Amino acid sequence: MLTLVGVLVWLTGFSYGVTVLEGENITIRCGIRSASYPQWDGPPDHTTYAQQGFPRFNPNLPPDKLQRMAWSDNTIDLMLTPVKRLDVGNYTCAVGGTGGGTSTFTLAVRVKPSWPRILNADSGNIIRFEPDKPINISCFSEGGYPQQTVTWFRLGTNSTILEPGPNVVREFDGLFTVISNLPFTPIRADNGAIFICQSSFPDPPQLLMSTNVSLMFTYPPDVSVLTRNISTFNKTLTLACDASGSPASYSFRPSWIQEWPGYGYVKEWISDGNVLKLDHVTYENTGMYTCSASNGISLPNSDKHWMQGSGFVFVRAEPVIIAPSVQDGDSLTVIGILGSFVTLYLEIYSNDGQPFISILKIVTTATVQTPMVKIQMTSTTVQLPVYNHIVSTQGFKANVSVYLDNPSEAFGVYNITVRNDIGVSSIQFNIHEYQDGTAENVSRTGQSKIHTGPIAGGTIGGFLFGIAIGAAVVFLIMKRRKQTYTDTEQSYQQAVTSSEAQLPNMYDQLNQGNRATGLEYEMI
Repeated sequence: MLTLVGVLVWLTGFSYGVTVLEGENITIRCGIRSASYPQWDGPPDHTTYAQQGFPRFNPNLPPDKLQRMAWSDNTIDLMLTPVKRLDVGNYTCAVGGTGGGTSTFTLAVRVKPSWPRILNADSGNIIRFEPDKPINISCFSEGGYPQQTVTWFRLGTNSTILEPGPNVVREFDGLFTVISNLPFTPIRADNGAIFICQSSFPDPPQLLMSTNVSLMFTYPPDVSVLTRNISTFNKTLTLACDASGSPASYSFRPSWIQEWPGYGYVKEWISDGNVLKLDHVTYENTGMYTCSASNGISLPNSDKHWMQGSGFVFVRAEPVIIAPSVQDGDSLTVIGILGSFVTLYLEIYSNDGQPFISILKIVTTATVQTPMVKIQMTSTTVQLPVYNHIVSTQGFKANVSVYLDNPSEAFGVYNITVRNDIGVSSIQFNIHEYQDGTAENVSRTGQSKIHTGPIAGGTIGGFLFGIAIGAAVVFLIMKRRKQTYTDTEQSYQQAVTSSEAQLPNMYDQLNQGNRATGLEYEMI
């Protein structure tokens, strides 16, 4: 409770005053002391009257004021509990007779406005801006009495008073609302600047109240893909679309694009939020991955607000036998002649260095005379299947030749293994002995062709027969899963004589199936 004590003097015409806030309690002292009770007059007039020597409140006063008026303990001083804005004015106590006089008390009441707030700031009292674009900061101060003053400052070493635009002032039920606008054009250097909106009254109590607002430069996000290089041992790869912009609230497109190095688009992926999870990774998952993010801010002088970012993923994988083509679980069938070489031409892709090739002979007895084997490998350009695309890339060409010498052991099923540090892929082929007349009973499919040629340094048995299998492009996925993609048929033919060889038809007929199971392997 605010208690105001007047100076106790016995002078006619003595006056004093004070300013208080609405809602506080106040005791108004009568400055004239006498044996007689004083009579008070104040807003509204005729506050009290005398009855049998004692002061009484005027019953004609408004009920609200009667409820808030009381006498102090000495029944001389007047109390208002609490003060309201309508109580403003002069309160006079008068004492008649010898030594009497009047004492006037001027009561001023102020109504505290609401705390100033920035109308166009976000929840963190931040205004986001783009450099060189005009903005307007609006400060709102509501419900003051009398009209409050709103001032702008810029926080710094020496706070600078800023010149606002014209204020908007509204009055309702005697209370004032002030909207102060601060228009200006920020530059990039204004990022992080702090502006202060302050409301106050010109005289004490000034009731200083202020609100800070910060400027934050808005810009579209920088986007990148958080990646790591793995091998097929890892099985699962998780990629994250990372964004950094202002404001730091992002939307992510679910569509991701994968591009193969040197080729371009190969696949679209669908993510969950900003995370793309790839299961059962293979060599095909190698590539550049691109995602998109937006925070709603466009590039300068553009309506583009979806920003893209990329990251490269390298998946080390076991070799891929591209050609020849073999259906899952089947083996190739080739035709050979004793005293000659049978040659398979392999196209291989390995992203973990040059692979190592070995051959196993599937046998049914413990003793086998090992045929002579030649393996030649060179670097070449291969046509690699990547999802539904055929990509030209660096690979290897391997010529695997088996010399057919011993009639009892030369023919049968062989297993070619292609290995690198990550894993193994393999292919089987079954060598059948050529016999006169068999070529007349088979139909040609066109899937494979045969070329013949002399043995280097001479001949064995008169001729060397080589088999070139390269009709279709096939790859073996790391989990021994095979998929087939049709490519341009490649044919290899050389004539020892002027007539074409009759072996392809028989090869195609014999190559339908021929699986070997439950047998032992012998290292060649």
